[in-house]
Amino acid sequence: MKYGGSGWGSFVRGGTRVTKPLQVCKGQVLLEQSDQFHARNVVRVIKTFDDRIYCRFVDPKDVRKPRSSWDMEFCIWDFEMKGIFKLYIVEAVQ
Repeated sequence: MKYGGSGWGSFVRGGTRVTKPLQVCKGQVLLEQSDQFHARNVVRVIKTFDDRIYCRFVDPKDVRKPRSSWDMEFCIWDFEMKGIFKLYIVEAVQ
């Protein structure tokens, strides 16, 4: 399947798949794959709760920067992590 989005840049998957919000912490960078939108992006965790996380898209070439000035934070619920949104902890760069 071909994916859109900003892509993963030089990151490779290879990391642990996140299926529970408390597996990650604020500030952590994750690779996101959305089967619903056929997109791959890099995100930074903004807030975590027992049942959801809030993220913001970041530039895959420089994760210190937002992807764009108009990107807002968004929520991913625990049930979405087990289905349409696949999140991976960044563990390797090509």
